[in-house]
Formats: sequence, structure tokens, C-alpha cells
Amino acid sequence: MQALPTGTSAVLEATPSNLISGRKTVTVAGTPVALATSTPILGVTIKALRTNTNNIYVGGATVSSSTGLVLRRGASVSLAFDNLADIYINADTSGEGVTYLAVNT
Repeated sequence: MQALPTGTSAVLEATPSNLISGRKTVTVAGTPVALATSTPILGVTIKALRTNTNNIYVGGATVSSSTGLVLRRGASVSLAFDNLADIYINADTSGEGVTYLAVNT
């Protein structure tokens, strides 16, 4: 993914027309889990569950507490991305997780 030059903005080439929502938990803390099976998307918002007691980490297939974007309880992040299967979460505590809302065409 290439960074945009300063002062520019991204334009979606396709108009979102379908919502995909889900919930994903980490069964064993310290083990990365994909948000979903292969699901084409244009973007996604990921929100840490309000019931979590510890941090969630968002990143790629090897996401960990030292490499992921940290989401505290109730925090969220929005990403322009092309497939839910390429986004992983990890957790400090087993059984904690996220909800997500994605758009696709």
C-alpha cells in the first residue's frame, strides 16, 4: 500500500453498496486471528469490545503486543483495505475481541 502525498486525499474508485458486520474473539491470548475468511472489502472499522479488560492489537498475520496497533476497550480504527482475511487481531486476554463493520460493492 503506497502512502499519499501530504495534502492529498484518497478517492474510492467503487461506491460501497453492501455492509458486512461481524464479531471476532481471540480464543488463545497471544495468537493472531484473521477477522474473517476471504471477504473482499473497500474499507472496515474495527472496534474493541466494551467488555474487554485488556488491549487488542490490530495488524497483519504476525500481529503481537509489540507490533500491532493498540485498541483499548471501546476504541476503534478505520482502514481502507481490500480483504478482511488479511487483517488480524491479537489480545492480551483469551476470549476478548472486536466487532467490525466493513463495506464492499
